[in-house]
Amino acid sequence: MVTSARAPHALAFIRSMGERGHEIVAGDSTRLSMGLYSKYVSKRFLYPSVTERPADFLRALDDELSREHYDLLFPTFEEIFLIARQRKRFAALTRVIVPSYEELMAVHNKGSLARLCAQYDIPTPETIQPGSLPELERIAPGLSFPVVIKLVEGNNSLGLSYAADAAALAARYRKLVAFFKLVPPYLPLVQRRIDGEMIYTLFLADHGDVVGQLIYRPLRMFPESGGTAFHREAIRHPAVEEISARFIRALKWHGFIGFDFILDGRGQPQLIDVNPRPNPAYNTGLAAGVDFTGLFLDLVDGFKPLPQLEARAGTRSLMFFVECLWFVFSQLPGRGYFRRMKNTWTWMFHRGKFVGDVHRKNDRLPSLILWLYTNYFMFIINTIKPSRGGFMFGCNYDRALADRLLPEATHE
Repeated sequence: MVTSARAPHALAFIRSMGERGHEIVAGDSTRLSMGLYSKYVSKRFLYPSVTERPADFLRALDDELSREHYDLLFPTFEEIFLIARQRKRFAALTRVIVPSYEELMAVHNKGSLARLCAQYDIPTPETIQPGSLPELERIAPGLSFPVVIKLVEGNNSLGLSYAADAAALAARYRKLVAFFKLVPPYLPLVQRRIDGEMIYTLFLADHGDVVGQLIYRPLRMFPESGGTAFHREAIRHPAVEEISARFIRALKWHGFIGFDFILDGRGQPQLIDVNPRPNPAYNTGLAAGVDFTGLFLDLVDGFKPLPQLEARAGTRSLMFFVECLWFVFSQLPGRGYFRRMKNTWTWMFHRGKFVGDVHRKNDRLPSLILWLYTNYFMFIINTIKPSRGGFMFGCNYDRALADRLLPEATHE
């Protein structure tokens, strides 16, 4: 069972497993999910929205896993948080590699992540989380500007904002709180802004030991302010590898985890975010010679995988549909229009060779479904759900709602 099948890395896992001869059931909350239509999928499983109906999602997944025999459950996005809340129950039904809910939230929540970084001496920008707007206004004059304002449990640049001085910080903080209707302990945090090169990662760990890794640079992101890295290039970066491996050992992590770094003025990596799950770099890793699927299956079967730590540097992968969105939005009127137009057209004709994340000649239908869904989420979901819309709407974890409907943090 593969959940959140619309994710590009879910499709990569489906294809990789299908090529090995496994029977795949793909699940999602919308019929317009590209992973549901891969030729390797034997059954489609539609379930309620993870975002809006978390209790119903868990009930539907439990019913399906109880009714049929499954050898493995593979969550690919933020449904992992809900599954972790009932990890003991799902582990009784099938094999699933999911850290505990507390372990997941400790790195997903940016406030607790900052505290973990301090505890384990992991470099990260100075971070504060005010308890209220008056508290922010009291401490703002002493901050080093510019700063970035972040949702404490956001992803994909949702709610990201910048401020160059104390007045702008207070105004944008107030606006963010009002727009997302935030209350303690979910108030935004404020972090020192660093302008530098982004370095992203994906690791697979075996109880603290790295067994698979991909370090990559985003060649293009959408939105440009720091969203999805739709074009990636595999690289080697010893400092990022060392810091990441040290943090994984300290956490005793088991499963997939991705770190986002930014290089400061001295070229030193600063950790700014963690995604405790697979990410689109799964595709890049497979193309670069890191068999994440095989390594993961070894973990599932209880074997000690032979580490694969040297991806082929220079390997590039691209999500073409996101590139098209980026291209269209870059042509819209606004500041720097002629510069943006020149840059986007130059990029389109000189981007070089790449491996596509979605399109395959022998598995074409997911590409068609992707184009249909892209238009659907742009013109419908983002219109009626502006605060939570986006390509992965329905797969995001709403902790406040889940806490109301599922009072127990874990069943273990």
